[in-house]
Amino acid sequence: ERSGRKAVLYCNPNAGLSEVATGMGLTSGNIDGNAEGKDPSQRSWTTYYTEHGYDIYLFNYAGYGRSYGGNSWNESASEFAPGFVGAMKRIIFNTFIGFTPSSESLKADATAVAAHIVENIGVDQLIIHGESIGGMGAAGAARALTAGSTATGRSSTVSLLVCDRTFCNLNAVAQRLVGSWTGNAINLLTPTWSTDVAHDFLAARCPKVVANDASDEIIHDHSSLKSGISFAKELTKGSTNNVGWIMKPPLQYRLADLTSQALPTKNPPTWPADKHISFDESFHFAACARRLGKLATAAKKQAAEALSDDEEGIELSYLSDESSNKSTRGVFAQSNNTSSALIQMWTKLSCCDGLCGSPLGASVKEGMDVSISWLTSVLIFGSHVLAGNAEKRLKKNQAIN
Repeated sequence: ERSGRKAVLYCNPNAGLSEVATGMGLTSGNIDGNAEGKDPSQRSWTTYYTEHGYDIYLFNYAGYGRSYGGNSWNESASEFAPGFVGAMKRIIFNTFIGFTPSSESLKADATAVAAHIVENIGVDQLIIHGESIGGMGAAGAARALTAGSTATGRSSTVSLLVCDRTFCNLNAVAQRLVGSWTGNAINLLTPTWSTDVAHDFLAARCPKVVANDASDEIIHDHSSLKSGISFAKELTKGSTNNVGWIMKPPLQYRLADLTSQALPTKNPPTWPADKHISFDESFHFAACARRLGKLATAAKKQAAEALSDDEEGIELSYLSDESSNKSTRGVFAQSNNTSSALIQMWTKLSCCDGLCGSPLGASVKEGMDVSISWLTSVLIFGSHVLAGNAEKRLKKNQAIN
């Protein structure tokens, strides 16, 4: 009989060591042990979960620390051979025979540990929390452990899957860090690897949370799990194949952007016949947003030049900023109504983030594909979704009462 214990399986970021993961902070990086209890944001995940009554389990992926996986050639899976000879055997084995970690080994390791916690230790509730690359192992383990829950009608022991600041697939991350050529290069060099975290996340049959940092220095917002899920739900009819990859705009939009010609006309979608946007509509949105930003920027430069003729050294900022000086306002007053309206419109639109972390203005600067990522994220995770879910809960509670 199970004891009713609650547990958390924490999958380390960047294939790190469990000895280090003990001190991983809630936001990022390691924390100072002396800072515990002073600032809530400086608590480690270990402290956070234990304070809330959960046992927490940490482990090393195969290939890190003394966790090498082992087999009959390399001693045994349960025995670590010390000394120089044992170290050399592990190096040779892991380099030429059983290279770890790989995408498959990460998922297999997390699944094995999660299954051990459920079957041998015995818990009623298991949270699987994966951070960064650990999200790949966490999503794979949650998918494996909940695979039969829908078919059998039984509730799974996995009570929650948390993918914290992870990616949709490794190819998309490499493309943003190195270049677009790496997407296919990774597939050629590692044909047996499957790094499609978005697919495993969507396939897991349990409550799920995806956390995202739009300013992550390694995982670009377009390559994040949040964006991959948004693409799959809004644009690709559930397919996660190659989501998050760099996308080239259609030729007509590239030419219009280079030559400043008029954008192609597009019929607006009809509701509810068109419940999801198409790729053509998404690129049209991205092209319009980019054109609007370019026109507004040009109008602001013209206003700045007019200002510099009269009062040199005054910097032009926002039209509606109450802190702007009288000279800046005077320039705007002299500008035509069209330019003023254009600047006001873009000032407001460029700051919209749709509760998804990245403002539209920042996305437009990085390319049309990133603007599309912003659009799909707003449609899937935006404020209207939050409000809609809150309204459903309210109606449900009213019906019960």
